[in-house]
Amino acid sequence: MTDNTDDQKKPWMQIQTDLKSALDSWTELSAKAKNRKTPEEEQLEEIRKLLGNLQDKIKHFEEDDGTEGPGQA
Repeated sequence: MTDNTDDQKKPWMQIQTDLKSALDSWTELSAKAKNRKTPEEEQLEEIRKLLGNLQDKIKHFEEDDGTEGPGQA
């Protein structure tokens, strides 16, 4: 009778193992997704970087030119 009971448990044990594996994968992928930026966030970051570079160039140009910035007469 124990052989029959063990045979009945095998599929459930396999299902339990598969579910545990799926849960571990889900947890890992969820953690990775939290750190990932959306395309919009990446684009916004690039725009901020470009604006910062432009500001630096304008400041450098004003220093070389010896003039004040716009509206700073």
